Amino acid sequence: MTDAGALRDRPVLVTGANGGIGLGIVRALLENGHRAVACHYHSRSDRLDALLRERGLDPATYAHAGDLTDEDAVAAMHAAFGERFGTFWGVVNVAGASSNAMSWRMPLAEFKRIVDANLVSTFLCTRAYAPEMRERGGGRIINFASVVAEIGVAGVSHYGAAKAAILGFTKSAAIELAPRGVTVNALALGYIEVGLIDTIPAPIQAQLLETIPTKRFGRVAEIAALVRYLLADESAYATGHTFRLNGGLDR
Repeated sequence: MTDAGALRDRPVLVTGANGGIGLGIVRALLENGHRAVACHYHSRSDRLDALLRERGLDPATYAHAGDLTDEDAVAAMHAAFGERFGTFWGVVNVAGASSNAMSWRMPLAEFKRIVDANLVSTFLCTRAYAPEMRERGGGRIINFASVVAEIGVAGVSHYGAAKAAILGFTKSAAIELAPRGVTVNALALGYIEVGLIDTIPAPIQAQLLETIPTKRFGRVAEIAALVRYLLADESAYATGHTFRLNGGLDR
């Protein structure tokens, strides 16, 4: 069994920590005693700063702003957090973005922006931290995908393509890193009560609820519980998997 105290001292990076899901994961980790949670956000986040201060943590130490689609920015984040926390045990790649446009009307620049925000950011963060995990002989990488990658949704072909690519990337990276005790898994989320759901008009949200067998949106606490398991030693034999949290929305 995992020594809870030892696990809580292992540094974990959460990207996209200013979003609803990322912030909820950070809160859950802190509430469960994790003491080395490094938080990335793309732009200044009063909510994240407030959460860290509530826990007696200085945002200047525990948070870092940067564009995860930029190699130099990711390298700067890696160096800064490395100086503060040392070798990382876990990377939770939550950061991402979406927008809405039919594929035949979508500008190429917008397609690339969403692919970069989801897929390229996941790749760059994995590439930055995998070497030290391999050297350490253990680590956890958790990538965030979406049910959209598997069922398709009109108006988000760029987002669905990026999330589907993350599933493929996860499987290959898992094979590459498994010999050194590093696991790589993906969470394919359905519709969650916070985050991108806030951009969907209420009448459409009501329609979406009717398509979900559980008749409700997912809760951040349910995501955070799975993240905690995948960070633990007990998950060491699970790698290359897609864990689906979607309320039964498989069609």
